[in-house]
Amino acid sequence: VETVSDHPVPIDLTRNTCPSEPIAETPAPSQEDISRTIDELLKEEAEPIFNLKDRRVAIGWIFENVHGGLEDSPDKPWRGQGGVMPSIKKALGIQRSVDISKILEDVVDCKRLGNQYTGERRVDPNKVLG
Repeated sequence: VETVSDHPVPIDLTRNTCPSEPIAETPAPSQEDISRTIDELLKEEAEPIFNLKDRRVAIGWIFENVHGGLEDSPDKPWRGQGGVMPSIKKALGIQRSVDISKILEDVVDCKRLGNQYTGERRVDPNKVLG
């Protein structure tokens, strides 16, 4: 065994480590293991706890139960400082640039027609559901 004698702990040059330190024999991960791990991480990021439909329902719920679910008016404006939309966005942590007016319109339409708001993207304002 070839060693370096001027080192405080003899080094085995054939193993490239000090003899007092054991080498951990861990096998390198296979390409399949790496791919599976990456896929699992991406899947976790791709599946949020709540989907966009849930978010629309939350917006609609706050609009109806906190703000009365009223049409846009000078007395209860949807936009602008102190308006309904900025208040809802702040409560739910939604970016200011996101337009939620279509959701509010859908809630107003459902309320007018006597339908339950389900979070679907657009409600036909002329269709009364039974």
